[in-house]
Amino acid sequence: MGNKESANPEHKQSIQQRDPSPDLLNPSLTPEAVEKLETCLQNFPFSINDDQRESMIRSVAVKQFTTPEIILKKGEETQGIYIVVSGRVQVVSENQAFVLREVSEGDYFGEVSVLFKTKCTADVRVDSR
Repeated sequence: MGNKESANPEHKQSIQQRDPSPDLLNPSLTPEAVEKLETCLQNFPFSINDDQRESMIRSVAVKQFTTPEIILKKGEETQGIYIVVSGRVQVVSENQAFVLREVSEGDYFGEVSVLFKTKCTADVRVDSR
């Protein structure tokens, strides 16, 4: 037996594919990191489509820094946009005398260099692991 629809070669069923789970797009990320990444992507000052979002999640690399460490130096090429999963970093003046901005969990930095294809505009150092 069978139903009428499956017996009819003219009838085509559409199969809907679900978007892959973000944490499966990049197995090196913990669920916590994926959640923070998703929040950051939603808060970017521009919109991205699903393909761009998935591409960004796939390309994320996890790096762990210790204090004191300089992550970015003014005038150097950037590696991408950095998202702080835990701890804190400081964007500092060229001579590191002044903290220009403090970046903590769930926030990001390096976006100016990536978006405008420029070299780093300030030094960034680890404040807290």
